[in-house]
Amino acid sequence: MDARSFPAALTVTNCDDGCSERPPAVTFEHERMDAVTTTLRSLLDDAVAALAAAGVPDPRIDVELLAGHVLGLSRGGVHAAIVTDRTVTDEQRAEFRGLVERRVTREPLQHITGRAAFRSLDLAVGPGVFVPRPETELLAGLAIDALRAAASAE
Repeated sequence: MDARSFPAALTVTNCDDGCSERPPAVTFEHERMDAVTTTLRSLLDDAVAALAAAGVPDPRIDVELLAGHVLGLSRGGVHAAIVTDRTVTDEQRAEFRGLVERRVTREPLQHITGRAAFRSLDLAVGPGVFVPRPETELLAGLAIDALRAAASAE
């Protein structure tokens, strides 16, 4: 086991010896976690550190999408909330932290939020459902173009 401390007293513990029976543990232990003083920016910075330590690719994007899910905002809305130093409530903070803890265990982001984008669609997904990959979108686009070309040739 390897324990690392980050600024803002965020501690992430993960298993570097390849063990799979225990998921990494995430602990948020900073005084600024008080609802009155918890800004969205500080909460997101701590979460990015936790996801980065867990080896999640693109942790900033995942954190912004999780925050948007909790707050009912688009990713652009999350950026605006950061710039305006928006604070979060106890309930929002607790829900967000729970989602980050799930993502640290490498649960797919789309399963956590229950949504996945596919071409122009917003699909409902969850455990047991394959998350559409970018390659699948490309293949679907090629198939649609081929079908359109074949239909117009007749």
